[in-house]
Amino acid sequence: MQPSAPHSILRQYVEVRMAGSEAEALALQGRLAGLCAQWLTPVIERALERCCPPRGVLRIERLEVDAGSVALGRLEQDLPALLERCLDQALGVHLAGGAGGAADGRAAPRHIGLAQALDEALAHFLRYGTLPAALHLAAGMDFEATLLAAWSADGGALAALDSAATAPAWAAAPGAPTAGQAAGPSALASGQVAAPPAPTADLMAALRGSSALRRLCGQFSTGFQLLLLARLSPALAAALQASLAQLRARAQGATAEAGARLLCRAGLELALHGRVGDARLPLHGALWRGLPEQAARAALAALHPAAPRGDRGRAPAVLRAPPGERGRPAARPDVARGDEHPDRRHGIYLDNAGLVLLHPFLPRLFDALGFSQEGRLLRPGRALALLYFLASGRPSTPEYALALPKLLCALPLTATVEDGVVLTAAECAEAEALLAAVIGHWTALRNTSPDGLRGAFLLRAGKLSERAGEWLLQVEPQTADILLGDLPWGISAVRLPWMERILWVEWT
Repeated sequence: MQPSAPHSILRQYVEVRMAGSEAEALALQGRLAGLCAQWLTPVIERALERCCPPRGVLRIERLEVDAGSVALGRLEQDLPALLERCLDQALGVHLAGGAGGAADGRAAPRHIGLAQALDEALAHFLRYGTLPAALHLAAGMDFEATLLAAWSADGGALAALDSAATAPAWAAAPGAPTAGQAAGPSALASGQVAAPPAPTADLMAALRGSSALRRLCGQFSTGFQLLLLARLSPALAAALQASLAQLRARAQGATAEAGARLLCRAGLELALHGRVGDARLPLHGALWRGLPEQAARAALAALHPAAPRGDRGRAPAVLRAPPGERGRPAARPDVARGDEHPDRRHGIYLDNAGLVLLHPFLPRLFDALGFSQEGRLLRPGRALALLYFLASGRPSTPEYALALPKLLCALPLTATVEDGVVLTAAECAEAEALLAAVIGHWTALRNTSPDGLRGAFLLRAGKLSERAGEWLLQVEPQTADILLGDLPWGISAVRLPWMERILWVEWT
């Protein structure tokens, strides 16, 4: 499975040749598995640490090391030190190649700044809804907080924008910078600070993708959206910031928040797909097209007493929706390009792989809550949120943590999720009751609490991959797994009533 930060080794192979019988080879295979877990991984970590740049990311596509011959009787004693010496030598030679590339034609080692690496991660998320396998989020930091920390460290003008937006619960981290920790747009608008760095070409391409705006506006706070807009068009960001300040000063509660989200979406749409000139008409028009009439009037009155009702010809195309569709969520998540996730064969890494333990109880729970009926899933957005709550205990749902829940809901991995889903107290209570029922049936757990079940089994690292048209979930083993022998139901094959294919599970 994926090792812990700060280094990511996505695939590791150990090739051994020995002279002996098949039985001896099988015994050696078992020894090597333990050796890799206990000894070789720390050796690799130390070697990588010695060549790691002080700031930024070093990417090595592939590195092969020949450790020579080792006596079987001294495998554990000699192989780690031998491998460490060989790694130091191989890394030195490999890194010395620099921009010239590797001798065998593979890509040369690549050193990039942290902000650029996170831009690439953001582009990956906007396209596919998951984070790259190599990205590790620090404890207590979600993706938005991680991006904000990197941007505030690298971009002077990004710290000049202010937003009073309230971030989602999962977007707040103690000690992390927020979009509201800055002085305001005046310095940016007057040119007193340097312009923020423009997005990379890869990020720009992702931002113009069919699912990007929905993910940006549904998964990130308005403060984050404003900071991103400052990288696309500082002048438009400053103008939008002024409108947001007026809106929040004069409007109340849900009207102000809904209006702020619509204005941010309109600003991003203008910067990415439309004219970035006098943005007032299309920004105001966004309120008319996205809010109920009474709320739109209140928001427009907060911005300007004589605000026009909108110029449909100049408004961004995404906002020109029929009046009957105002505020109505999509019945099912949007799919950008089917299920063609680029990591589906090599593996998508998870931290809630233990959800599969709950599979016998999920159909009845979903039926009771009205999420499903007669083997059909009716409310996939709420089902995704409930699955995430079952594993984590948190009611707000970051999409990048939903790869396995999407599969259990028979949704493509690249599907966008419904915006603004917040579980009710009754739904959370039903989920807690389900966990209590699991503990009651699994007598080996005895007096374990629902949070104890989450920590020991549900929040478990794993890898999801597709092989020959079948999905395989490999769960990282831990010492608590000895209790799986007393589990009164099977988990090797999971297929909920609405799933077309079986999910095969390796948990040993």
